[in-house]
Amino acid sequence: MFFVRIIALVVFLASPAMAGGHQRLVRQSGITPRQVGSAEGVGMSTRSYIDARNNACYWGRKIPVSIQYSKQGNRYYAVVRYR
Repeated sequence: MFFVRIIALVVFLASPAMAGGHQRLVRQSGITPRQVGSAEGVGMSTRSYIDARNNACYWGRKIPVSIQYSKQGNRYYAVVRYR
């Protein structure tokens, strides 16, 4: 049963709906990412810009080149480009 749940989770994460999650967050942020670096992470928080940045993919594992912030409603967004 555990194996079936893992397979279902992998299929869900690989689905087109999840693949579009990154682009959806960038669109919601209203940020036009700079075309620098080789990887991009986007983070969102309802608490602060710093939390949004800390929630971005690869934060703390890759070297950031560019960080852009935005606030839309009560949500803070950060788009981070990495080397």
